[in-house]
Amino acid sequence: MINTASQYTFSGSTADLARYKQGWGLPDLTNLYNWRNSLFVVDEGVNLTNLQTKTYRVFVPAGQPSFRATMSFKDPQGVPSTLGPHAKNNLSLKVTTPGGTIYWGNVGLAAGNWSIAGGSGSLVDTVENVLIQSPASGVYIVQVIAENLTEDAVASTAGVIDANFALVVGNVQSWFAPGTISPISPNAIVTGNLSSVGLSDNSRYSVAPNPAAEEDLDQGVLVTQTLPVATVTELKLTIEHMANLDGVVTIQLLNTTNGQWESFVGGGAVAVDSLGSVTITTNPSRFVNAATRVVQARIIYEPTADVTVPPVFSLDQVRFEIQP
Repeated sequence: MINTASQYTFSGSTADLARYKQGWGLPDLTNLYNWRNSLFVVDEGVNLTNLQTKTYRVFVPAGQPSFRATMSFKDPQGVPSTLGPHAKNNLSLKVTTPGGTIYWGNVGLAAGNWSIAGGSGSLVDTVENVLIQSPASGVYIVQVIAENLTEDAVASTAGVIDANFALVVGNVQSWFAPGTISPISPNAIVTGNLSSVGLSDNSRYSVAPNPAAEEDLDQGVLVTQTLPVATVTELKLTIEHMANLDGVVTIQLLNTTNGQWESFVGGGAVAVDSLGSVTITTNPSRFVNAATRVVQARIIYEPTADVTVPPVFSLDQVRFEIQP
């Protein structure tokens, strides 16, 4: 809600609508809806110990009205009866633009709507923003830094002093629905089209494998997408799938350097929507064509038992996720 909020324009810390009066603005469901496909989200899934840094790389397309990074973390209860800041831990947000300019969370935002370059990490804020107007297109480096942890903030990691965080980066391009989708011969489309796999909305793309070739790994669906960059530090493919017969799903990615398909576990196919994914962090650029930036994937389904009825394999959503 903070990341997509609408702020009142103001200038100076004593203005009528100054930051300490309006906070981070008003919740804006229109912004949230319009930007829903351009949000990079980390939902407290990373734990940091003291002095550790988590780095993300996101791509900002040309023509975006703003770059918006919001980080928040839960701080253990302080002792308000003491003098001075009551913060226990300190996590800081840092953003580096494609041109090398550095922005720290909340610097400049007490006096206006847009961040000011330079400064340093906040010592007490548990919510930090970097808001850049009319950002240049390119790869932005977003870092969350555990500058000072004195008390454990994650109860599930007994004996470890660590903290986690939530992070939302808006107006970026971090995930992509397929650009093309087609059945692999001898399969045939039962229902759906390309738009069926754009969202997790039960609008499914279904194919019927050939029962006579159930052991053939060329049963399934081919998907492709053209990425905005040819070099990536992380490539992830996530699929939501189901089948009328229990089976095994394999994800294959085309290694563009040698022309070979590499196979990864995609999970089990059952009669309800199930998730499968593969995340590549070691040389993921081998799956991206250096000249065309195209990535190709095959999603293969095989029934685990003898076929007694025609098997039907369905995809509800397919999405490529990248860190440049």
